[in-house]
Amino acid sequence: MDSGPSLTRQPDLDQLRRRAKELRRAAAAGDPEALRRMTVHPCPPGPGATRLSAAQLVIAREHGFPSWPKLVAAVAQLTASRDEKAYALRHATTDWALPRARRLLAETPGLAASDIWTAAAVGEHRVVRELLATNPALATAIDGPPGNPPLTFACTSRWHRLDPARAVGLLKVVDLLLDAGAHLNGLPGWTEAVSPLGCAIDANHPALVRLLLERGADPDVHDGEPLYLAAEHADHECLSLLLAHGAAEPRSNALLRMIGRNDTAGVRLLTASTGDLSERGELVWHAVVHDCAPEVVQALLDAGAPISSQDDMTPLRLAVRRGNHTVAELLARAAAPAVVTDTDRFLGACMAADRVKALRLLDSSPGLLAGLTHQDLSLLCAAAENGLTDAVRLMLDLGFPVEAGGANQNPALHRASFHGRAEVVRLLLDHGVPPDGHDPDRYGTPLLSLLTALSFDQYVRPPVDWLGTAAALLAAGASTKDAWLPPQSREIAELLSQHGVAGDT
Repeated sequence: MDSGPSLTRQPDLDQLRRRAKELRRAAAAGDPEALRRMTVHPCPPGPGATRLSAAQLVIAREHGFPSWPKLVAAVAQLTASRDEKAYALRHATTDWALPRARRLLAETPGLAASDIWTAAAVGEHRVVRELLATNPALATAIDGPPGNPPLTFACTSRWHRLDPARAVGLLKVVDLLLDAGAHLNGLPGWTEAVSPLGCAIDANHPALVRLLLERGADPDVHDGEPLYLAAEHADHECLSLLLAHGAAEPRSNALLRMIGRNDTAGVRLLTASTGDLSERGELVWHAVVHDCAPEVVQALLDAGAPISSQDDMTPLRLAVRRGNHTVAELLARAAAPAVVTDTDRFLGACMAADRVKALRLLDSSPGLLAGLTHQDLSLLCAAAENGLTDAVRLMLDLGFPVEAGGANQNPALHRASFHGRAEVVRLLLDHGVPPDGHDPDRYGTPLLSLLTALSFDQYVRPPVDWLGTAAALLAAGASTKDAWLPPQSREIAELLSQHGVAGDT
């Protein structure tokens, strides 16, 4: 042999077998070039100079392998490695790990053409077209665990955010797959699976959402899943497309999500299409609980949402307790007068970090602080979640227990960490809150809460300081057990790497 093994990056064992058979036939027919090759790589003595095993040996040696079995083993190894890389590529593409996806493509040319699922995920429409032309059944074929068809990978792909050419390719892939029989509204019987439309909305790909809707996708598939997913995005492109195609909000609770996001424009879009809100007594209450801006509350009142109490607590009292005085005034004008207690005013003063008013109320009602309920004290968690550092400091100074609001050691620290409130986190740690309390109702430790929040930071209202929060927790000795390197933040990944966390970002 003149050199080492020389297989291509995409070895095809069937093609190698065909080449061996062609060589055998050509040599048997007396072809001079075939005979020359058989002479250059002579086979061991045995009957029949043109038997298939002789031709296979020639093919193997021409590729730098001493025998046909060695060549077969090498092809199997390369194929397995390639399959693993292709699997990693398509899942990195759909999980916001695009730096890794880019690296995999650069390291292994042609990797995107490995199979129809990977080609669909990266928008390789020419590859998809060729594969479907050979085998149309691939349009509904399922890959390995977790088991998805190519349409799911195309709709979930995030490449449209980085590469306009691949964005166009994804649209063409979806058209090709649907033409070949892909299931527009998801696999039949898979009631738990996210629909293709839901996947495209989750990826915030309006052009693809429009294509699916124009092809007949059900805007209310899976009991209104698309609208709820659209409510997760700050822009309203996908939401507007769904509403234009007849999506019905009451099936999805998208309005509650928009209220939780404090999104006035989104609330108005949904209320304009929802119709009668007279039975939606939870809406205004939800807005007050989430400390929404007065504009959100006004939009709900304009749309006819009623002002309803819960557990003998009126929205007005709740607004006063949370220090949202503008909303309280708005509700007072819009509803019948409601009794507001000294406890309500005291808690509102705490949330507003009004130390003078809080102390004056305590002086006038000496038993007020001792009479606070577990629910009252849990406002410390709300202040921590919203980044109200001065309010948290006042409550701690007045004696609010740091464990208020949950059965674990430090729910306030979890809330502040999840929402990236670095200043509050430092304040709580300075007050002796341990950095590793476990909260089974959220995401484990405060550090794990932060890493989880990075995966869907649309839940978190700005301003946030993820890096400062992570640094404060680690400086306080937070454990990195079960932590991972978040692809969403290279700075945090580097910080965690310095603390011994390993992984591929």
